[in-house]
Amino acid sequence: MSKKSTVEYLQKIIERFNKGGKEEKKIIFDEFYTDCSNYRNYEIKLLNKSPLQEL
Repeated sequence: MSKKSTVEYLQKIIERFNKGGKEEKKIIFDEFYTDCSNYRNYEIKLLNKSPLQEL
């Protein structure tokens, strides 16, 4: 994935993540981890950002 497409994908995932409940957040996190293959702690930090923060 290019950096631009990764950022666009991340913004959509963050929106879904913030709206979801606990079980849905687990599924979204696993999906994001599978797609992007970053370190888990880094992904947790990314997903806990608000969608309005600059990436």
